[in-house]
Formats: sequence, C-alpha cells, structure tokens
Amino acid sequence: MGIAVLYVLLLMPSNLNGSDDMQAFSRYGGDEVVIYPILMDVMQPGETFSATLYHRFIYEDYHYGYPFYAWSMLVLLPVKLVYGSEFAEQIQINLPLLRVFVSVLPVVLACIVLVFIFTRFRNGIVSAAVFLFLLFAPGTLQNNQGFWHPDGLNLLFVCLTLYFLQRDRFNYGRNFYLAAACIGLSIATRLYGFFFVLAIGVYLLVGIARKALSWGKAIRRGVFFVLLMAAVVVFSSPFIFRSDARANMMAIMDEKSTEMREGYADDYDPRNDHRPGWDAWYPAFEDHYTEMFCFFFLIASLLFGSFFGDQRLTHWMTVCWFVVIIGYLIFFVAVKSTQYVLPALLPLMASIFSIPLAVSSGQVPAVLRQRWARIGSWLLAWGVLLAQFVINLIKDLPRFQ
Repeated sequence: MGIAVLYVLLLMPSNLNGSDDMQAFSRYGGDEVVIYPILMDVMQPGETFSATLYHRFIYEDYHYGYPFYAWSMLVLLPVKLVYGSEFAEQIQINLPLLRVFVSVLPVVLACIVLVFIFTRFRNGIVSAAVFLFLLFAPGTLQNNQGFWHPDGLNLLFVCLTLYFLQRDRFNYGRNFYLAAACIGLSIATRLYGFFFVLAIGVYLLVGIARKALSWGKAIRRGVFFVLLMAAVVVFSSPFIFRSDARANMMAIMDEKSTEMREGYADDYDPRNDHRPGWDAWYPAFEDHYTEMFCFFFLIASLLFGSFFGDQRLTHWMTVCWFVVIIGYLIFFVAVKSTQYVLPALLPLMASIFSIPLAVSSGQVPAVLRQRWARIGSWLLAWGVLLAQFVINLIKDLPRFQ
C-alpha cells in the first residue's frame, strides 16, 4: 500500500500539467480537450427532468463507453456540489482528480490484483518487485501521467475477471458470475471483454473434463454467463435503449474499426509502424513494455506456470486471454497507441517469477526439485527482471524532467 501511495504522489506533478486554467488546458492538447466538454455536458442539468436524463445518459459521442463517464461524474460530483454553475471552469481541481481517480488509481488497483493472483503475496520482496515492474513500465507511466482516459478502468475490469475466475476454482458459482459482470463492464467501457471468449470456453470445457460439470450443466452455466454479461453491458450503457443513439454508436464503431485496421490518416509514421503484423508491433512492445529477451522469457514463464506449480488455473486463463487479445492486436490493428496494449502485456509481465515460484512449490518434475533448480530459476528470473527494469527506468527518466 505504501508503494501505491508513493507512486501516486510521484505522478502528481505530471498530473497537474495543463490544469492552471482553461487556456493552459487548451494548449496542453490531447484527447482530454475533446472529451472534457462531453463530460461537462453529461453533468449539465436540463431545463426539465427529461432533459436532465437526456444529458446524463445520451452523450452522443460513443468512442468511450458509459462506465467511463459515469465514474468520472462520481469523481467530480463533490466539486460540482461546491461550485455549482461555475463547476466546469474549475479545471485546476477537475483535471487532476480525473487523471488520478479515473486513470492512475484503477491501474494501481489492477496491478495489485495481478500481483496477488500470480504471487499470492507469499513473499513480500517478490510481490513488491513485480508491483514496481508493472508500475514503471514506460507504457504504464504514459497512461498515468497527464492522461485522463478509460483504459485504466478497462484494465481493472480485465484483471478482476482473471481474479474471479481464479477464485471460482471450477465451482461455477458466485465468482464465476462476478467474472461475467466484469467482462460486461469491460465490453461497455472499451469492448475488450469480448476477447475472453476462449478463456471462458476453456474454463467450461475443463469443468466437464474434471467432472465438475455435465454437458447439460455446462451449457446452462454458459448461457446464463452470457445473459448476465449482456445484461451488464446493456444496463451500464443506458443510451442503448434509444434507437437514434444506437445508430450513432454503430456508426462511430464502424468508423473506429476502419481506423484501427488502417491507421490514422496523415499521422506521422517514420518507421512505418501503422500497419498490422509482428514486424510492426514488436518495436512498440520494446519501446513501451519489454525488450524481446524479456518478452519471450515472460511467455516461457506463463506457459511453465500453466503446467507446473499451484497456480495453474491463473496461468491457463491468462494464456487464453493473452493469445486472443495479442493475436487480435498484432494481426488486425494498425494503430500503436500505448494504452491499447496495457490489458495484453501487464498480465503477461506479472508472470515474471512464475518459474521459480512453481519450482519452489514442489509441484514440478523430480529433476526440478533439486537445490540447483531452485537457485537457478530464481537467479534467472531476477536477472531478467532487473535488466528490463533498468532499461525501463532509463526510458522513464525523461518523463520526469
């Protein structure tokens, strides 16, 4: 908890950038300048009760889902109650609050969830190292410094889905359906929840193989899961109940889909990165998350933890999530916005100690229970982490100057 508080304080100066007044904000630029007026309109009361409801729910720009605006409204509600009609001009208060509570805090919470599901907090030094490793990835910092956006919330919903699936442990009960609710919130916020399709399918099939479910029960549980997920999507996206708003949303999604496939028109692209394919994506991974030596070590760690150790379920669910989301990004997305990769790479990065943790659990082949295997696996994991962490810190330093 202390690390989390210090991290938020460390980022406060950058989260005050452009918040002196409206002129400074307009010069700061970025997506915030576009979406801030939308939030102010959503929070604006109408002349009648029906007009107020329209403002609250029909925000007419559906690039980001309603949970993002709903949480942003709750964050700013105390400011609105204090300043009344002059609320929108309080940029020096509103903008830092939005950046910290809508972007930074959800990412910090998501990283805590990831550290827990991969380490169980059994070793304080290891847990702290993984936490810092996630927080100081250049891509994580970029999302957390002067950037009010929905991607932190989306990341949190993704990580909570993995947490509830791990917690359910093939009981297909309350935690299974809490995972469905989190997937629904992710879909409503940023559409990422759809990429859990393989994980949920595998989770049900494994239940059948373990005789925890019959085929009939698996079908019924799966149908109810989908219905609950869909209900969460609908009721956390109230504009869906209006036909004109739905049509507007579909038009925006179609436009955005084309943009994702083809890249931003006339955008500066000196390396020709704005195209799908591994050759275009791996420089983005190296720039903002991990070098290739670490990337492939992390994949090996994730796969190792899927077959050995006492957290195999967590690793298998993460593998299923990672394969689908990273495959979609690499083969179908041209735009390399850093925040798009957060839900794909942070769960992978959290598996950095999966090999030594599995070896230390004793649930490995006999040859790996030897002292040399334990020591060697820890030295290897620590070596990779420290090497990548130093590289990331070198990249991070200019962000604090």
